[in-house]
Amino acid sequence: SSSFTSDKNSGPFGSMSVSASANNAVADVQTITVKIDRDESDGQMYYLSGTFSLSFDGQQTSQLPYNVSSERLKAALEELCNINEVSVDRSIHCSPDPAIGCMEPDGFSWLVTFISVNRNGDQHNHHSSALSPNVSHKLSADGSYLFECNDISRAICSIGNKVMATVGTVQETQSITFATSPLTVTIGGETSRAILVGDSLSVVEKKLSMYSTNGMG
Repeated sequence: SSSFTSDKNSGPFGSMSVSASANNAVADVQTITVKIDRDESDGQMYYLSGTFSLSFDGQQTSQLPYNVSSERLKAALEELCNINEVSVDRSIHCSPDPAIGCMEPDGFSWLVTFISVNRNGDQHNHHSSALSPNVSHKLSADGSYLFECNDISRAICSIGNKVMATVGTVQETQSITFATSPLTVTIGGETSRAILVGDSLSVVEKKLSMYSTNGMG
């Protein structure tokens, strides 16, 4: 712990008691990124086009242009019934090709701060199990209608695997393979109960759900 010894006789300058009611929730912040991978190994230059949508805790926005302004994205999120107010800042991913630069960006990122939602504070889903398949954050992006185009006029476009729409938080998934037992799993300094080869999936889930920080990462 910290020691404050700057006053007379190596004592503190003073002390202050802060009521718990004076504490405020810290606004959650997330990054949304829409980007194209300019892999030119096939000799083709690709350009980003199309639309994407966002979902927050079960509510979905309309389709948004790949280069949507921060003002329009803010309005789209605030139209959802479970979001009252957000702030949005947009940044550009310029092309590493100096001939293109920021004239035809590789993509965009939006920094979203959740100022007021139905439940303020941390907007991560706190999973009841380390094996839960749920998304880690209430905000998610769907890029099903983003396109990669072969020409700068964006006349020839298709849905491919070079375009992505992601949210900053991504749930980590781990697999464990073992042939003998018992086995224990240590995460963040905490060790699970012994896992046996004959344990059912539900029993393994229960044993891995007993960490004090489970679902919080």
